Amino acid sequence: MPAGRQQVLDALPLIENKLEVWFSYLEWNSSAETRQAFMMMFYFYIFWISAHQIVETHLIMLVIGTLGITWWSPYMTLLRKYFQRTLLHSILTTVFIGPVRLGQRGPLLQWAEEYRQKAVQGHSQHDTFAFVLYENQRLTPFGQWDAPLSFDRAPWSDEASETIQPKSRFTLPAPLEIVVSDPQRHDYGWKRIWTWIWVDHDWRLDLDSDVDDLGWEYGTASWDLFDGKPKGWMSTRRRRWIRLAKLDYRVEVPPQSQQWETGDQIQTVSHATNLLEPAKSGAASLLLKLARNDSQDHLTSPTSALSSTVFSEDELTSPSVNTSRPSIISVEEKPAPRRSQSTGLPPTSPTHSSVSVNSAIDGWRSRTSSAKRRQSERRSSTGQKKREAVWKSIVVSRT
Repeated sequence: MPAGRQQVLDALPLIENKLEVWFSYLEWNSSAETRQAFMMMFYFYIFWISAHQIVETHLIMLVIGTLGITWWSPYMTLLRKYFQRTLLHSILTTVFIGPVRLGQRGPLLQWAEEYRQKAVQGHSQHDTFAFVLYENQRLTPFGQWDAPLSFDRAPWSDEASETIQPKSRFTLPAPLEIVVSDPQRHDYGWKRIWTWIWVDHDWRLDLDSDVDDLGWEYGTASWDLFDGKPKGWMSTRRRRWIRLAKLDYRVEVPPQSQQWETGDQIQTVSHATNLLEPAKSGAASLLLKLARNDSQDHLTSPTSALSSTVFSEDELTSPSVNTSRPSIISVEEKPAPRRSQSTGLPPTSPTHSSVSVNSAIDGWRSRTSSAKRRQSERRSSTGQKKREAVWKSIVVSRT
């Protein structure tokens, strides 16, 4: 096979790859990429009309075909790389196409929301999330590095070049709260909370890439081709700040979902029946144990015994519970709960699943009332014995 034909066949996969890239621009996945493709097609149309006013069509097609065939040749590749580092390329790209995006990722907060959704569903493969901010500056004609112009890239941006707060004022996204209600009693439920917390104490510079000693990487006027060397008097520069955060997951009972009533009314506590079964069964067994301990040791209200206690997830699902730590009822765990692959719900626990909270409290009330009766009877008998002893002493003293 001739060498020229083999070169053409080798160039076909590259051409197909480029065509796929161009077609992906027309799918409207990214507004910035679609805008660049539209602008390039618009300027090509202007070039096509203008060239026809000078030369004929077959000469134009000859030039375009020659460039297409030799585009990936060694000499053309070297020429293109040299042209990309020139001032003319930066000016033409900035004026006619616009600034080049830093990457294919979406805005930072959207990316963080996608990570949180995966964590809620139990599909996240990473324990931490990296918040990345770019500090951007442009070299002025007076030789000063200053904030970009008003129509330029923002002084602080994310990896998608979207404007974002400076690192000194950057705050983590708001917590996500999901209240899981009882299907039979909709005014009761558990509250599941995912809260962002910082892992790193402060922001740190990314010094692993091609940067200078201060973390700056320098690019052209159109914010591309970054490396550790300045590009002339119209250079731009940026540095990458990173700070790790993680999602803290906990489950707690909101105060409005608890009802502790005194007197002859029934005392109840809410719980979810379909979700968080291990926590529910643990709470039921906890109430039974508290009621049993209170009736045997001391007579107190379940409000003081339960509403000022914090339990971890292991304690709530364990038959032995330590109730000596202060605060409101909550279930705290560091890792997200494992979910069932078929339904996406936490695994259910067969033990204690049939324990009724109301029956436990009724038993506590009956034992409490019987203990009170026995205590009053003991006090009355003790008083009677004391009175008899006093009368006997009086009679003996008179005789």
